[in-house]
Amino acid sequence: MGRAHLIIPILTILLLLATITWACKQPERTVTSDAEALIRERCTKCHTLAPIQSAKKTPEEWEKTVQRMRLKGAKLSDEEAKLVIQYLSQKGGQP
Repeated sequence: MGRAHLIIPILTILLLLATITWACKQPERTVTSDAEALIRERCTKCHTLAPIQSAKKTPEEWEKTVQRMRLKGAKLSDEEAKLVIQYLSQKGGQP
C-alpha cells in the first residue's frame, strides 16, 4: 500500500487550495463600483456626467438633487438612491 493511500487526501488539499486561491482573485463588487455604475447608467440618460462631476454638495443637497431627479423620471429605487447619495457625498461629485 505504501504512499498510495496518501494520494487522495493530498489531491483533495491541493484542489481546496486552488479553489481558495481562485476565489480570492475574483474582483469584488463594491459600493463604489455599484454607485458609479448607477450614475453612468441612469443619470446619463438625461445629461452628461459634467454637472455631476463639477458639483460640490453636502449630503443633504445631494439628497434633494437625487430626489428631484427621481421626480423628473430617474429610475432609482430607494436603496439605489441612498447608495448614489452616499457615494456622491463622499466622492464630492467625481464618479
